Amino acid sequence: MMQEYKQVSSRKFVQVLRQVTLNLMGQSEDSMVLTGDAMDQEVILNDAIEREHWTIALMIYHHGSFLCYFFGNSELASQLAERAQIIMDKTLCSATFLVCNHAFLQGLISFELSRKTGEAKWKSIAKESIEKMEKWAKYVPSSCQHKLALLKAEYAFFLGQDTNAAKYFEMATEGSGKNGFIQDQALSYERAGIFYLARGDVSKASECYGQAHNKYLQWGAKGKADHIRINFPF
Repeated sequence: MMQEYKQVSSRKFVQVLRQVTLNLMGQSEDSMVLTGDAMDQEVILNDAIEREHWTIALMIYHHGSFLCYFFGNSELASQLAERAQIIMDKTLCSATFLVCNHAFLQGLISFELSRKTGEAKWKSIAKESIEKMEKWAKYVPSSCQHKLALLKAEYAFFLGQDTNAAKYFEMATEGSGKNGFIQDQALSYERAGIFYLARGDVSKASECYGQAHNKYLQWGAKGKADHIRINFPF
């Protein structure tokens, strides 16, 4: 119908979001690539770049980064997030929801890479994400306060401040659940499981992984739930 009425851009937006959903549901060959029943990532991305349809390219880079982080490839996630940020800066993107979620994602990716590499640039990006989220949390607490709590939990985890990390992870899981963000609650439980396992608390880690698995299933992300089941002990 959209193609019939020449709503090409709108159709491509829907294709991207549908493929993201299929990947999360486990209905794609590669969970980290937006290629499947809804679209071919390479074809649509190359066409968007050639035609300078930057919003479509931005969506592919942002959601691709999200999937890579979700499925455990923070290095590739950071590369895609950087490309998305370049487009956002170039086009002066004013889509507040996307800008907020991208800053949140960049922060999570950067804290993960800070622990892996020890490179200062990742800590700098992560701290900047916290600063942005602190501002948004003042105006939209129901959407952003739990995101801020998760970023602060990751920062405390990075610094080795276990008491603060545990406190903020709990705030993130409770806040996201209270406001109906099941996907963020699932992610918060997953990240808390990683924290507790790193600290040697296998019982608490197992509890968090189990909660994450159940919340991902509740969200409909069977592919991600299976990823948790296969890769983490609980």
